[in-house]
Amino acid sequence: MPTYQYKATNDAGKTVKGVITAETEDALEEVLDGQNLFLISASETTRSPGGGGKKGGGKRVVRSKIKRADLIAFTVHLSTVLGAGVPILQGLDDMVEETENAYFKDVISGIKNAIQEGSSISDSFAAHPEVFGELYVAILRSGESTGRVDEVLKELVGFLEWQEELMGTIKQATTYPMIVMSAVMGLIGVMFAFVLPQFLKIFDDFNIALPLPTRIVIAISNFFQNFWWLMILAIVASVFAYRAANRTPRGRMAIDRMKLKLPIFGELMRKIALSRFSHYLATLFGSGVNILQALEVVERLVGNAVLADVVRRARLQVGTGQSIAGALRESGEFPSMVTRMVSIGEATGNLEETLQKVSVYYDREVPQTIKRLFTALEGLIIIGLGIVILFVVLSIILPMLSLQEVVG
Repeated sequence: MPTYQYKATNDAGKTVKGVITAETEDALEEVLDGQNLFLISASETTRSPGGGGKKGGGKRVVRSKIKRADLIAFTVHLSTVLGAGVPILQGLDDMVEETENAYFKDVISGIKNAIQEGSSISDSFAAHPEVFGELYVAILRSGESTGRVDEVLKELVGFLEWQEELMGTIKQATTYPMIVMSAVMGLIGVMFAFVLPQFLKIFDDFNIALPLPTRIVIAISNFFQNFWWLMILAIVASVFAYRAANRTPRGRMAIDRMKLKLPIFGELMRKIALSRFSHYLATLFGSGVNILQALEVVERLVGNAVLADVVRRARLQVGTGQSIAGALRESGEFPSMVTRMVSIGEATGNLEETLQKVSVYYDREVPQTIKRLFTALEGLIIIGLGIVILFVVLSIILPMLSLQEVVG
């Protein structure tokens, strides 16, 4: 399996270099994306895999994905055995025997060996960032410092279950429109490229003036037939341009700002990001992570560069003694409901509780927004398809009427 020496950037625009073993460069990019790093360049090397720019180092090998369900089961088991007073090494031994995923088995064995060699629990987990994300490790480190590892693991189970549900909701939101739009565009492409040209040939033998709709349809049909390669090239170029821009801090900022302003999807993307913000911050803060460190983690995990920049500014202001709510309110990117709840939480000392209420609100809002999105998309697709069909019918009927007049 090849080893890659890579250069990437994080959300703050800092360059990160490292060495990771991965099956392909695409697999390498996928791992870095999971760490909120954006790949700039990569080349094969003979160097041994190291820390890759992250604390904890360790060998990182991309062999197979670990399902979130397996991670949840592992966390539940570890929380249970620690809560029952079973030593963590014995609990990890049990998990090595029970885990069916060969890669996850190796990871758990590596964690157990690291702890036996004297590493802390959190550092042993941090050595496998492709499995245990930054938030997972931050919460675990907080529980380790306060002697509440079993308790924070229970909180992590609830967080992982919410994350699984949210990812399912996001997939549902993106998969359905893509399938429907692809089907409609494919139907239109086949119609203009193959069906209509054969039908419209019957007008070539008659010396009649073709109406405007027919001329437009013929022009589109000719374009599909003669320049289909140009359309494929444009799609491929657009994908490469998007990926290249998304790898730079400035490009990602522009793309994420555009996403938030989309007429239909923008509202959904903002609510998903705000749901992440409230859940992540409530989970970290409630687990004992100090507010500055919690905001630093949330900044990297919120999932939108625009909102991440707002969180970064909030963290800097909190460091100078100002409030989180003030920074969020000044940005204009966070709804008044969120800033008001954060302000109340700061004033009363119940920030975790108020953030949990915000989380509950967005847990209801995201599915409802998706339902409204589906309804709006279905209507738009039906209207758009109806307009295309009407235009095609007119392009056929109008010259036939003209031909009937000539023959008459």
